[in-house]
Amino acid sequence: MPGGPLQFVQIEPTLVKRAGHCFDYSYDIGTEAVRRGHRYRVLLGRELPLPYVRELQAAGIEVVRRFRATEVNKLRARAAKWLAHTVEFGRSLRSELLRLPASSVVFTASGELDYIVGAAAALALVDDGPRCIFHMFRAARAPEKIEESLVLRGYLSLTRRLLARSNGAGLVISAQTGALAEPIFKYLGVSAAVLPSMVDWSRLLVEPSVSAEPVIAFLGPARQEKGFHHLVRLHSALGSTCRFVVQLTPDPDFATASFAATATRLRSDPRVVTYDRPLDRSEYAAALGRADIVMLPYDSAAYRDRTSGIFVEAIGLSKIVIAPAATWMGRELDRMGLYPGYRDESSDGILKHLCGAISRRAELGVQTAAVAPGWRREHSVESFVDGLLELAHKRL
Repeated sequence: MPGGPLQFVQIEPTLVKRAGHCFDYSYDIGTEAVRRGHRYRVLLGRELPLPYVRELQAAGIEVVRRFRATEVNKLRARAAKWLAHTVEFGRSLRSELLRLPASSVVFTASGELDYIVGAAAALALVDDGPRCIFHMFRAARAPEKIEESLVLRGYLSLTRRLLARSNGAGLVISAQTGALAEPIFKYLGVSAAVLPSMVDWSRLLVEPSVSAEPVIAFLGPARQEKGFHHLVRLHSALGSTCRFVVQLTPDPDFATASFAATATRLRSDPRVVTYDRPLDRSEYAAALGRADIVMLPYDSAAYRDRTSGIFVEAIGLSKIVIAPAATWMGRELDRMGLYPGYRDESSDGILKHLCGAISRRAELGVQTAAVAPGWRREHSVESFVDGLLELAHKRL
């Protein structure tokens, strides 16, 4: 391999549980890097249960349980949380930079402003460290919000001054869409790159279940921004003619009496398959395999430029996707000529759009199946690691 093996270090303070995509991303990227002959170490939260630590270690990934994310998140003042994140991340990064050879890549999927400030401070204190790549899954802040906030402008001003004192080429902001990290590109002037989504398709390509009736899936943690509240209307209208697959694992702030009532109603319906805990890989693959239609009625303001792991996986598995038009997901559906996103984001508007997809289920399934192979090649762990290595070798 060009330049020999590299030392990858992934710093992931928020990786404290198995739920969500963060653990899978860490496992898949690390496994692929190790398979190619590189060394991989991940620094994560102290609270990650030991069985999952051992799963990473069994794949050849070195694990360091370092961060106290749960304790930090108990701080009530937002500024106090930011400061704690900044200091802890910066201190850990500096420790890594001082011990790593220049032929190393430091990577994190926690591309938030507080961590970026900590990275800038660490880089300013190290003469010639390895490249640091921050991968952003969500927009840190819209440009207008940065302009309005004295705190954010102060953070970014401090970061620019720190980067001016360091080897500025050592920091790269990457994202899965060109617009996602635009505020950071604009305000810091650092190098920028776009990387694909990372999916290990070998773990998802299971034999799909076949049903004469449409099967509609709501997967992922239940929260307001993901549109779980629309499910009541959809199930009321379609429960007698469609089957549903639903994950009932709410975020803490969404575990309300209303959610509990909805969950009780769904569990009592024999036509609804429910999951009451975070899904492991095989369970998630089976749940997605059951579905004909995957519901992603996400808040368009929150997901305007953000990607969705479930969206990427659903398209790659030839599923029909229901998503808002005013999002990256909607733009991708248009680009590929698939069933377009909806513009009426009310529950009734989403229901009408879903009924349109149900009436054309066979036709739309064929359309998605036609684009799925190319999509899987584009959005794979292999492609993502290729991108990381390309960024690394540009400097090394």
